[in-house]
Amino acid sequence: MYDELSEHMLDAAFDIDFEAPEIGKGGSYTTELRGPDGKPVGTVHGQYRVALRRPSDGALMVHTLERIELEDGEVHVDGWSTWANVFPGDTLFHPAVGVSGAYLGRRGFREWRPVDLGKVAFARLGFFENPMP
Repeated sequence: MYDELSEHMLDAAFDIDFEAPEIGKGGSYTTELRGPDGKPVGTVHGQYRVALRRPSDGALMVHTLERIELEDGEVHVDGWSTWANVFPGDTLFHPAVGVSGAYLGRRGFREWRPVDLGKVAFARLGFFENPMP
């Protein structure tokens, strides 16, 4: 488990108006994950897109894809959240799957909560005890 990480923005690009988001708009980002001691432990390459309006309540739904590079393997993250939860500072949880190295076949989660939106976030990456076959 990578616990108590901080995530620092390195690069970002987007075509979205954050005050008036539209379906089809989104962005990409690269962040550095740092351990509690401030040392780098990995890099996150991600993208997000406002994909649809949920029929049940009209909420805008955001799809996020991430590739997390750690020194001993790579993890893939793929998840959905509502726009209303992404930017006010709510904690988000998305499924994570190890795709190489020490994480190959492992299932777990990625947790993210902005501390200073667009600059620094709290992050956690955890895996369940037993890998899936």
